[in-house]
Amino acid sequence: MADDPGRARPAPASLSELLDELDRLVDALPRRLKQCAETTRQNLGLVAVSTVSDMAGLSGVAPSAYMRFCQALGFSGYSEMQALFRAEYTQLRPDYGERLAQLRADGTPTTSRLLADFSEAGHESLVELTAALSSERPEAMASTLAGARVVHLVGLRRAYPVVSYMSYVAVGALRQDR
Repeated sequence: MADDPGRARPAPASLSELLDELDRLVDALPRRLKQCAETTRQNLGLVAVSTVSDMAGLSGVAPSAYMRFCQALGFSGYSEMQALFRAEYTQLRPDYGERLAQLRADGTPTTSRLLADFSEAGHESLVELTAALSSERPEAMASTLAGARVVHLVGLRRAYPVVSYMSYVAVGALRQDR
C-alpha cells in the first residue's frame, strides 16, 4: 500500500522532493495521471508560469485529471503545486534588480556574462509568452491583423528588435501580395 497513488500523503516541500516522488510513483499511476507526470517532468519550467488548463492540454488530459495528479502527489490542487515551482523558480532566477546589483558587486561585467544574462531574460520571456497563449489566440490575432487597414507597431526596450523584424517581414509579405 506504500505505493498507492490514491492514498493521502504529505505534499513535497521542495522541487527535488517532488521529482523524487514523481520518479517513485510514475509506474504506479493510472494512464492519465502518468501522462501528467511525464509531461510535468519534461516541462518543469512551464509549471511556474502556466495554468492548469495549459498543463492539462500539454499532457493531453482534461484539467480535472491534472488536478487529480496534483492531489495524488499530496497537494490540495494545482495552485499549491504551482506555488512550489514558483518559489523554486524565483530562487533560481533572481529579478533584474537583483541581477544588476550582483553585476555591480562583481565589478565590470564580462561580455559573455552580459550575453548569458540577456539570453536568460529572453528565454524567460518566451516561456511566459508560450504559457500565456492558447492555440486559438494567435489565429484570432492574425485574422484581426489581416483585416486591418492600418497596423501600428511599437516596440520598447527588449521588444524593439522583435517589432523591427516584424515590420521587415510585414513589408516583405505585402510586396509579395502585389
